[in-house]
Amino acid sequence: NLPNITDEEIDLRKFFYSLFRNKNLILKFSISGFLLGCLIAFSSKKVWEGEFQIVIESNQIELPGNINSDLAELAGLGGKKDTLKTEVGILKSPSVLMKVYQFVKNEKIKKGDNSIEKKGFRKWMESEKVKINLVKKTSILDVSYRDKDKELILPVLEMISSRYQEYSGKKRNRNLELAINYFEDQIP
Repeated sequence: NLPNITDEEIDLRKFFYSLFRNKNLILKFSISGFLLGCLIAFSSKKVWEGEFQIVIESNQIELPGNINSDLAELAGLGGKKDTLKTEVGILKSPSVLMKVYQFVKNEKIKKGDNSIEKKGFRKWMESEKVKINLVKKTSILDVSYRDKDKELILPVLEMISSRYQEYSGKKRNRNLELAINYFEDQIP
C-alpha cells in the first residue's frame, strides 16, 4: 500500500528505481567521462604563474601654509593626488610594459614559438598573461604573470617591477623639479 502522493510531491522511490534500472548506462558515461578528463589533464601543458605586490605611496609634498593649493597643484606639488586607477592604467600602458613584451617575444622566438609575434602588445595584455589588479580598499597593486614556460616567470616579474620603479622614479624627479622651479619663481 503506497500512501497518496500529490502532484507537488516527488516520489523518491520511483527516482531511485529509475536510476537503478539505468545503472549500466550511468556507469558507462561516468567511466568514459573520468577517462576523458584524465586524458585531458595529463596531456595538457602546465601553466605557471608568479606574482608580487606593489604598494602605491602618495607622493604629495607637504606645503607651507601660505602657498595657494591651486597654484601648487598647477606646479605638480600636491593638491589632488593621482587616483589608484590611474596608477593601474599607467602600469598596464605600453610605455611601461613594452620592453617586457619585447623581452618575452624575443625569448619565445629563440625557443621556436612564433605565436606571440602574431598577437601584438594589446592582445598579449588581453590574453591575461599579465594581470594587474587593485586590491579592494587598499593602495596595493597585485601583479601576476602566467606562462607555459616556467623559466620566463621570474625574469618577467622582475622586469615589470623594475619598469614600474623607473616610472615612479621619473615621476618623483619631475615633481621635485617642478617644486624647485615653483619655489625659485616665488623668490622674486
